[in-house]
Amino acid sequence: MGMFKDLKKTVQQANEAAATAQQIGAQQQGIASGAVPYPADDPAFAPIEGVDLDTYAKVQGLIGKNMIMGPENVENYAAEHGIPKGTWNSVVLGWQERIQKFPQVTERFGVILSQHSM
Repeated sequence: MGMFKDLKKTVQQANEAAATAQQIGAQQQGIASGAVPYPADDPAFAPIEGVDLDTYAKVQGLIGKNMIMGPENVENYAAEHGIPKGTWNSVVLGWQERIQKFPQVTERFGVILSQHSM
């Protein structure tokens, strides 16, 4: 009897793993397509200084792509792309903290950044 119980448990675990893999795949496709795959009320994605993650990632990508150098130039470039003037440093620090803390933020940031840095 123990062998069948173990087999049943193994099949159940495999089914759960497959369902999780499908969910992750769907989330990744949503991110890649630009869809919002996270709940709108997820506090990890709350704007910082009025700047949402997608805007921050896009501007970071464009700064790198266009080789914008120097604090003043970066601040001005960010302001031209929707970041309120004088907030760039706090926006960067806030999003970097969340990127380190929340895997869902890290994943979305990476996708959006790569779309705008090439």
